[in-house]
Amino acid sequence: MTSDEYIGDDPVSRRDFLRGGLGGLAGAAGLTAGLGGLAGADALAAGLHSREAVAAQLAGRRPADVRSVGLEPGRVRLAFNENPLGASPAAIEAVLKHQDWMNRYDYTTTLQQAIIRHHDLDIPRPSGFDFKATGDRHGLILGVGTTELLQILALQALM
Repeated sequence: MTSDEYIGDDPVSRRDFLRGGLGGLAGAAGLTAGLGGLAGADALAAGLHSREAVAAQLAGRRPADVRSVGLEPGRVRLAFNENPLGASPAAIEAVLKHQDWMNRYDYTTTLQQAIIRHHDLDIPRPSGFDFKATGDRHGLILGVGTTELLQILALQALM
């Protein structure tokens, strides 16, 4: 498949993808500049909440100005969890901060341990080899999205 072939019902090319990504970065940079240079944790520390950030980003815009990449103005693709406003300054900051290792897979135990600590659960330290057992014994089950979890719920309902 070439970069200009169709994916689903909408054409996606590398050029459109990059244009959208750079547009999102530029929009987020403009939002950051418009808010006095606040970004990420600084914006939260200053009391800027997500509603206020979105309102500031949309100030002076009409609904027709908001658009998805590859679609005409005023149309937004909702089926792909796409954010027509572009990435938030906090997301851009996180990507830039972790770009040197974010392409590596981490061990599932890192996330399990973080969840156990955050919720103060009484679960012994999990290892990478007892992932399923941790779910069976303690109800801590992780999925890559909702697919695995919905499949488990469906199977449980049939039992």
